[in-house]
Amino acid sequence: MNSSKFNVMRALIAFCHIDGKVVSEEKKWITERYHQFPFTDDQKEQLLQDLISPTDLNKIIPLITKPSD
Repeated sequence: MNSSKFNVMRALIAFCHIDGKVVSEEKKWITERYHQFPFTDDQKEQLLQDLISPTDLNKIIPLITKPSD
């Protein structure tokens, strides 16, 4: 998966943390996407880390470089 699309997913996970908690519906949605899309092993590891510890959304947004993403 290209870097821009991958960072969209990271941003979506960061949004799940906005209210300070990730509820079961959000975890289910993230898990489904985790298995649905062709992430590399490194990307999968990063997504798991983002789920455990929220990433600063302001650092992710500039990494979304394609307008279509």
